[in-house]
Amino acid sequence: MLIALAVQLGGSLLAEMANLDTAWLIGILFYVLSGWAAVLLGSRLSLAAAICGAGVCLALPFSLLPQAASLILTNVIYIALYLPVQRVFDQRLKIAEVSRATLTIGRGWSLFTLIGRALSIADRLPYFAGQDKLSAAQGHFTALFQAQLAIEVAGLLAVVISYVFMVRYLWRAKNLLTD
Repeated sequence: MLIALAVQLGGSLLAEMANLDTAWLIGILFYVLSGWAAVLLGSRLSLAAAICGAGVCLALPFSLLPQAASLILTNVIYIALYLPVQRVFDQRLKIAEVSRATLTIGRGWSLFTLIGRALSIADRLPYFAGQDKLSAAQGHFTALFQAQLAIEVAGLLAVVISYVFMVRYLWRAKNLLTD
């Protein structure tokens, strides 16, 4: 899972710096690695989500789905991928009798994943469409554009916090479960 996260973040940054439209390819690689981790963990729901995610990423360059719909679907798939994995780790760590702090980090990961992805979905709702252009035409920010901006910032913060919790949790789990 950590390798899949590194591929997702690193690949996105490299594609952005090189100004390439390779998000779909990075997404497929991310979901393949996440599917492999789901198989290793025995999480069928996460494996199904990884397969669906790879399918959505494969459809991106062909514009088979509207952009807003594909982003919403990607966020739902992300939730369906990570939350079962976190549950499997929780079960294994409870058996290993780890500290309460480790389990709390896992709960934080789940909570901030849900918050971040829900805000990302809310950001793509149809009534926010075109508010940036309307704001530019009017010469001031519309109330909906300000709300969308606040949702985007809150969602970005939640996702960053979620990734921090996830990396800490998975690193602890890796170290505890390999002993």
